[in-house]
Amino acid sequence: MKNGKSVVLTEKQKSKLMLEYNSCRVKQDIANKYDLSILTIERTIANGRCSERVFNVLFKNKK
Repeated sequence: MKNGKSVVLTEKQKSKLMLEYNSCRVKQDIANKYDLSILTIERTIANGRCSERVFNVLFKNKK
């Protein structure tokens, strides 16, 4: 499956994601919230970039 181009996170986006990740007692809760693998979220925090699909799930899906 092709996910599109990589998106580099800004410092504000990265810190927001890290804060939310670190505030969860059970790391699986954040994975369930965004319906993503916990490894995908950890990899996004570590690398500071992600695919367009993951970016849209994490930052564009605010309702």
